[in-house]
Amino acid sequence: MPTSAPRPRKTASALLAVATSMMFTLVLAGVHEARATQPICTNVSTSFSPSNPVSAGTTVGVTGTVTQAGAVNGCSGGSAGTPVPVGTMTEEENKVNGVGVPCGHGICTGVGGPPDGSVCSNSSECNPSAGGHCVKATLTDIGSGTPDGNGQQVVSFDTTGLDNQIIGFESSYVGNADGFKNNNSPCVDLVIGPGGGGSCPNGEASISAIKAAGNGTPPPNDSECWTFRITVNACDTLSGVSAQGGTNGWTNKIGVGGSQILTATKGTYAVRNNNKRNDVILWNIGGMTPGESEYMDVQVCGTTAKLNCPTDPLTEYLTGPWSTTYGHLVNGVTVYDKSDYTGRVSIDTTCPN
Repeated sequence: MPTSAPRPRKTASALLAVATSMMFTLVLAGVHEARATQPICTNVSTSFSPSNPVSAGTTVGVTGTVTQAGAVNGCSGGSAGTPVPVGTMTEEENKVNGVGVPCGHGICTGVGGPPDGSVCSNSSECNPSAGGHCVKATLTDIGSGTPDGNGQQVVSFDTTGLDNQIIGFESSYVGNADGFKNNNSPCVDLVIGPGGGGSCPNGEASISAIKAAGNGTPPPNDSECWTFRITVNACDTLSGVSAQGGTNGWTNKIGVGGSQILTATKGTYAVRNNNKRNDVILWNIGGMTPGESEYMDVQVCGTTAKLNCPTDPLTEYLTGPWSTTYGHLVNGVTVYDKSDYTGRVSIDTTCPN
């Protein structure tokens, strides 16, 4: 009776190879599954149209923009710069009790001076010995929606009656459910100058500081130049107007390596205090009329910080706070007053994608 040939037996080495292959396949599948659960990285920014600064009375489009970004911890790299047209973008105003204030600032409250309602950055500016303290602002929703094909959501903001104020805004993006990482923009100040009527509910002059030129998100250890602009607005007939403020402690000193005062639309300027860390600049403007606006541009050049990439962006400041001093008539007598301080102009040193 014919017999069938015996089945060949798998050797131990063959069985080990099969087991190893199956284990590798399972591990690889697990890695792919873990990566698939990570949202795609995003970059969120805030901008203003038609411009920044604007004159009071202008309707401003507060615009949040979300795009895909390169990989960092907690999310997968996408196609950098590609708009994200899904999820929800919310525009937020920096407020204290319904009053808009600059980024990182609040309002003095309590029995101390300066008077309640003065913008402050910390309680030491609110006469704490007399009971005053600085109440920091919170971000308040002014509108939200799905980003359009350009990854943008625009919310209208009416600046009527907000002469000579600086108000911070931030964009908040939620997209995890759609596969894109939740993210927020840095807070950005909108500078509002005097309107056509020159009304000035919060004083006779204001001052602002913004980045006018240069890369706002430079890579680490990169040598570049940036220009910041100091703008003084008048809402009354003023005399002896001046502005003073500092640069920073990490870029080149004024007059060295490209750092320089580029221009001023009026008056004279000089480095008043050239210390080891930063320059203090005094800008003498002179007389100003209601509705007049003057600016000075300062260029600073230096090398950004070294970062251990990948890591979160590092905020580096280009300026210190600035203020303006001015004279105005009160009952026929010239009285000199000082404005609130500006915020500090900054950049975000960012690891490359």
